[in-house]
Amino acid sequence: MGYRHRLAAATTAIALAAALAGCSTPPRTPEDAASSSADAAAPSETESQGWNRADLSFAEEMGDHAAGSVELAVAALQVRDLPPGAEELAVQIRDEQGPQARTLAELAEEWSGEEGGSGATGTEDRDEAGGVSASSGSEDGSAGGTASDAASEADIEAMSDAAFDSELQVLKQATGADAARLFLQGMIARHQAAIALADGEAQLGTSTEALDLAGAMAASQGDQLTKMRALLESYGS
Repeated sequence: MGYRHRLAAATTAIALAAALAGCSTPPRTPEDAASSSADAAAPSETESQGWNRADLSFAEEMGDHAAGSVELAVAALQVRDLPPGAEELAVQIRDEQGPQARTLAELAEEWSGEEGGSGATGTEDRDEAGGVSASSGSEDGSAGGTASDAASEADIEAMSDAAFDSELQVLKQATGADAARLFLQGMIARHQAAIALADGEAQLGTSTEALDLAGAMAASQGDQLTKMRALLESYGS
């Protein structure tokens, strides 16, 4: 599920949860997240436009990641008897990362369009749904990548989506402290990966907007990590 699809699902979930209230991939590892930003660091013509490929990669990866975190938070808010501490965190994550996910999606759309129009060579192409696919060409015009490479990437994405969907279903069936533990365990892993993504952007990015957003997300999610670990311990996990 690409970042646009995940964002759309998260936005729908927020609206549904708000109506019900009367007014709301296994996670990437920190190593995976840092590697993704590092792979996108090669300079290009886009740097003269105020952003580089590390910024584009960050916007795509973190946008998808934040939308998934919102979806997980909304699912937690819909379970029965969620303890107040976990509920407060879920509301904070939903309200904070929802707008961040939308901003990142807008940046990714803007930058991917500029990259396609600038003639800069890239390693990724946008598909119609807003996802990322293997490039069909290299700098010298020859075909890039192989069918087996594309299949491997598709398999990895499918497994990640399946694991995330499974995580959501298990959470939705849980109640009380059990649901809180599942939510906190999943969100702790997601925050660790998000902070790694933000650190990669801080090292490699050039966009002021993306760098400011990365710094804000890392600071906020670092504070939330401390709270979540304390809560998880209080629930006996």
